[in-house]
Amino acid sequence: MDYSDFDAWNARWAEAARQTPVAAVEQELADSFARFRQAVTALPENRLAQGRTADKIIHEVGMNHYRHHAGQIRAWREREGL
Repeated sequence: MDYSDFDAWNARWAEAARQTPVAAVEQELADSFARFRQAVTALPENRLAQGRTADKIIHEVGMNHYRHHAGQIRAWREREGL
């Protein structure tokens, strides 16, 4: 798979999880966020400086990624009555 094609990558993962109960998806999200946060807090302070690799990863894989999908998730939850 070409990981530079984010839409195709996301579609593949969404299709694979289509039959997964919502509660299980929500739990996996909570668990993965907790692991992400734990990894970030374990980093030395100097790795978190603006422009450093860790800072860029935190923003792109974390905050910006959540913001990017927030509207899509809200729309899906509304369609599903959640």
